[in-house]
Amino acid sequence: MTQKSKTGNLCSRCSEAVCSLQCPEHGASQEDFIRGSREQNVRDVVYDIASQAHVHLQHARSFSHNVPAAATPAFLQTVSRPIR
Repeated sequence: MTQKSKTGNLCSRCSEAVCSLQCPEHGASQEDFIRGSREQNVRDVVYDIASQAHVHLQHARSFSHNVPAAATPAFLQTVSRPIR
């Protein structure tokens, strides 16, 4: 799979709301994602979305002590390696 098709797949899964809020803030468009642009403005959008996802994940993990044992397998999908 080429980088362009991976990026296009990402954009096809991207919600309209996310793209419409994040893209204009950085001067990017959905077309930039579909075309697989590697310009700084596209990278800034990806960074912002990933940063927001990280904050949400950390917030969800903060509730782990309140999760019943039977529900803990749901958190297994959030295991990640440290960012370096």
